[in-house]
Amino acid sequence: MTSINRLSVSKKTDEDVWVEKRSSQQLQERIIELCTREGEALEPEQTPAHEASFIRLQNELIKGLDSLFVFVEHPDVEATNNRSERNVRREAEIRSRWKN
Repeated sequence: MTSINRLSVSKKTDEDVWVEKRSSQQLQERIIELCTREGEALEPEQTPAHEASFIRLQNELIKGLDSLFVFVEHPDVEATNNRSERNVRREAEIRSRWKN
């Protein structure tokens, strides 16, 4: 959605806000259901490395769950960091040209 389109969007109704919050809650609940090993203790000598990585990933996912779906409740927040990546890429290109 372009910034021009965002300006023409009408103000959200209470129902719109409720739907967005409910969608976010449903996504979070589903992730919690899927993270079956979250909080599991890691025993360095007995837990294989791939399982330990999987458990750590689930722990991090659950820990950051509140901020994971901000874009669902707030459409003005981008769901990806593509714009930031493009900006950094451009700066990196300029820097590499100056080095050479």
